Amino acid sequence: MQVAAEHGYAQLTVGKVLAASGVSRATFYQHFCNVDECFRSAYRHHAEQLLRKVARQCRRTEFSGLAVLDTLVDFAVTRPEAARVLMIETLASGPAGILERDSLISSLAQAATAPGADHVGVDLPTTIMIGGVFRFLYIRLLEGGASDGLRGEVRAWAEVFAHCTSQPLWFPNFVPALPRDALRPYAPLGKPRRCDAPRERILHGTAATVLEKGYRDAAVADIVSRAGVSRRGF
Repeated sequence: MQVAAEHGYAQLTVGKVLAASGVSRATFYQHFCNVDECFRSAYRHHAEQLLRKVARQCRRTEFSGLAVLDTLVDFAVTRPEAARVLMIETLASGPAGILERDSLISSLAQAATAPGADHVGVDLPTTIMIGGVFRFLYIRLLEGGASDGLRGEVRAWAEVFAHCTSQPLWFPNFVPALPRDALRPYAPLGKPRRCDAPRERILHGTAATVLEKGYRDAAVADIVSRAGVSRRGF
């Protein structure tokens, strides 16, 4: 977690993990097949710690739905490295990391809406509220660190969505889908149109390559091949 928080997931290597943990390479491979398995195990370990902390808050009589947000802020203040990785950095680890993060947000949302909780009326899906706080806290961590004053900011943001009626104002569908003839036709990912400008084809090829291989394994050779441009053009 220390290495991923300091250098980012894309720079996470077995060598850096060994230097930070003080164990030998042989010891590392006794426990993990590769650095990705190690990262996922570390993520789950710290995610479980956060969930236990939230569960303890849920069992308190004064708990309210917004208290989960207080717990997230406290976690970011006291455990900034783990918070950076849990909240955003794992997105760089590809589809498996996204699923881990989504699972964590869903578990936190379940804790926030547990039976018997004294909820504050917030007209916002709990998963979206928690996901928004994840993003907000990560930005603050990147800017130099989280502070206790963030609790008031997060609560003020959430309370903007408070309402006094029993009828929820939030609807899952924001607007009706646009008719097909209103959408700009575009080729499927991986097949950019030759009429597009080279720069747009490169961006499209990059998206297709990352979608297929993940950011860490994306190479310039794959991108230029998909984009139909030369390496010099790239």
